[in-house]
Amino acid sequence: MTNPRTAAAVVAGKLASAASRALRRGGGTALPGLVAERVDPALVAHLGRTLGRGRIVVTGTNGKTTTSRIIASAMDADAMPYVHNREGSNLMRGMASTLLAEAGTTGGIRSARDAAGLFETDEATMPAAVAALQPRVLVFTNLFRDQLDRYGEVDTVAGLWRTALERAPRDATLVLNADDPSVAELATGWSGPVHWFGLDDPAYATDSAGAYDARWCACGGDYRYDRRYFAHVGHWRCTKCERRRPSPQTSASAVRLGLDSARLSIDGQETVTMPLTGLYNVYNALAAVAACRAFGIGDEAIRQGLAHAQPAFGRQEVVEIEDAACAYTWRKTRRARTRCSFCFAKSRGNGLRSRLRCS
Repeated sequence: MTNPRTAAAVVAGKLASAASRALRRGGGTALPGLVAERVDPALVAHLGRTLGRGRIVVTGTNGKTTTSRIIASAMDADAMPYVHNREGSNLMRGMASTLLAEAGTTGGIRSARDAAGLFETDEATMPAAVAALQPRVLVFTNLFRDQLDRYGEVDTVAGLWRTALERAPRDATLVLNADDPSVAELATGWSGPVHWFGLDDPAYATDSAGAYDARWCACGGDYRYDRRYFAHVGHWRCTKCERRRPSPQTSASAVRLGLDSARLSIDGQETVTMPLTGLYNVYNALAAVAACRAFGIGDEAIRQGLAHAQPAFGRQEVVEIEDAACAYTWRKTRRARTRCSFCFAKSRGNGLRSRLRCS
């Protein structure tokens, strides 16, 4: 039976959503949840935990939205019903808005027992989101300096993520980037399963990979790299303790980047093509594949999900101007813009005549 307070919160949120749209004061992705949580602060827990197939949460400095969209594409291919904050409203109010939009006026989500939950989650929101949703799978894409006014240094974010793990179910699966030592460190002390993903393609190793956002191991030792792809991401090892890059269960090789697509071999097997490009998106694809595997989605659905995944608005657009194809790609950090330029150079090396604008 639905909690009366939850039912009242759903009705209040739906009224706020209708008012917001009628007044053209937003898309209804945050305000309804904000209103509903005033009525029932535990709304996300009360609705989210009714999704019987389990929940996936996806976080990281870069790639949350795209990784989530690839997972959603695989769920579509698998004919799996799911609830997803697709618009990218990734604070608790955004998740609440997504859930109440799926609920009826009685306060329950129809056929919730047969549905999954897929939630892109803001880095600092992870402790609250994990406590509320009790996910089966937690995905961490990468950790870089970003929005210092909100998060502080990367150590602060890493601390928030460790707090989130303390609130997670002990049998939940962590999906971790093996090539990012800051993310890999989350496995220390975790007693549950871990699914690692990483890149195994020497063609993208470089000596000009930019500044590090993770220079020292928790033991105080320096990181050394046998292969460095960008920033602190690559095949790393600590010079003091025994920590080193774990062997990934999900890996990519034979990567070939085009202007608007990428080809890659997953685990050295069949080559797949996806309509996303750039090395960041290769990592996003690996995170999504690893999450799908941990969640029990079949290989064919994963392949179809990759083949039909689409970038979020503004992430990757190509227009023809005169005799050139112009790629518009949105990157929110200096690190991402650096990789955008590097991967663009790679695509030009593959025979494409093109111009690039990063914004």
